[in-house]
Amino acid sequence: MCSIIGSFSKSRFKELIELNRSRGSFSFSYMTISPDGETHLTKDFGEFDMALIDEAPDDVYHLGHCQAPTNGLVRDVNRIHPYYSPIRNSRLFHNGIIKPRCVEMINKELGTTYVWDTAALGDF
Repeated sequence: MCSIIGSFSKSRFKELIELNRSRGSFSFSYMTISPDGETHLTKDFGEFDMALIDEAPDDVYHLGHCQAPTNGLVRDVNRIHPYYSPIRNSRLFHNGIIKPRCVEMINKELGTTYVWDTAALGDF
């Protein structure tokens, strides 16, 4: 199970992290989005690094994802959300499971061989 949380407030964001700790601690990502749209992203394994929030500027939107994968504990930083889609030039947070048969359908449609459901969804 995973959690996706966001807030303009550092203190509220910290509260949401604490409230959702039970939803996953295999990996996490933390993205800040400035008023001009500039993003900064950190991905790592283990518990959410709360120091990142304190170090962030005050005028940004905080977006986080804590992960407990349901499709295996694959220790690959590229599989930590958000997934960056070079086809769509966008970032995708996904909080669910795409069934293997649906990934197969997406692969057939795109002519790809994705194994990771979010990569398939991000490029579809």
